[in-house]
Amino acid sequence: MPRCIYCIHALSLYLFKLGLAPQIQDLYGKVDFTEEEINNMKT
Repeated sequence: MPRCIYCIHALSLYLFKLGLAPQIQDLYGKVDFTEEEINNMKT
């Protein structure tokens, strides 16, 4: 999973630098996940 996140982030940055996509916004502290959602990702 971390590789996938890294690749998506790298692709987003590349597209932003080409002027083809908006910059990803920092969602730290703005998004809340339930315990159930976190557990679903672990399995």
